[in-house]
Amino acid sequence: MIESARKGRKLRVIDDQFMSPTYTRDAAQAILSLATSSNAQYGTYHCCNGGSCNWYQFAKAIFTMGGIAADLSRVALADYSFKAP
Repeated sequence: MIESARKGRKLRVIDDQFMSPTYTRDAAQAILSLATSSNAQYGTYHCCNGGSCNWYQFAKAIFTMGGIAADLSRVALADYSFKAP
């Protein structure tokens, strides 16, 4: 997306699907802590940072932090065409 924005392409970004972006260092530290803990239980663990945003907000923040002028427009997930069903 960064390359497309730098080339001046219009970017359609989903704004009705929310997530919690997680810093990879935080995820790695959590995994290491679980892997080295003598008290860890077997099973499935979920780890993420706090807060949430939609993909449009996430893209806008990335471009703002990178000083990139991007031509962003919002699109609903239902209106977005995917190559695979």
